[in-house]
Amino acid sequence: HQPNRALALKGRSEQFGDSGNERGTTLTMDFKGTPYWWEAAPRPTLDEKPVQQTCDVAIIGAGFAGLTAALTLARAGRKVQVFDKQRPGEGASSRNGGIASGNIKMEFSTMVSAFGEDAAKKIHAEGVAAREDLARFIEDEKIDCHFKMTGRFTGAYRPKHYDRLAREAEFLNKNLDLGAEVVARANQHKEVDTELYYGGVVRPDIGGLHPGLFHQGILDRALGAGVTVHGVTDVEGFMKDAEGF
Repeated sequence: HQPNRALALKGRSEQFGDSGNERGTTLTMDFKGTPYWWEAAPRPTLDEKPVQQTCDVAIIGAGFAGLTAALTLARAGRKVQVFDKQRPGEGASSRNGGIASGNIKMEFSTMVSAFGEDAAKKIHAEGVAAREDLARFIEDEKIDCHFKMTGRFTGAYRPKHYDRLAREAEFLNKNLDLGAEVVARANQHKEVDTELYYGGVVRPDIGGLHPGLFHQGILDRALGAGVTVHGVTDVEGFMKDAEGF
């Protein structure tokens, strides 16, 4: 597909293995069991540091959420420790598709049916605000993670999927002026070099980034702000006392 276009597929899932699956996939000898993102951003093994007996805030999980919270708190003058059972970012933060959309999983038309148009627009607006905040954060912190608003092509694996995508795109454009573009099968080669799909939809409001580099950038800034990060350190529990936890 086009070099900088994110790709999604409607109505199809790959299944690996040969026991009871509809589809089997043969893995080549060069198959890697680690995420592609780790090639440019290997998960770091931090120097072991003693656990501080006291701190203002202890955070469990050194992924995107944990480290951004730690960074914000440390810059506000708090003493912060972060604990992670794995290496920092070894979980979902470096194992995702890198799509920066801010979208809600539920389709907008379904949200309107379930909650009403006004509530659905407010929910959608929260997603837009989240994406804008992500872009601001990356720019302010000068994190080189290949972030770009490329748009996304969603391909239809069956004709009925194309019809559904087209209806949803029309609904989005009518209610949100989104600029979604319906791409017929005859024109899909402009987006993806295959005849496999039955057309699809391009949404311009979706971008992408390199999640491994993004996480590494947050980690570097958290450490620079004085956050203590304990990797490969499992938290088995916590208890409340008179002065805290």
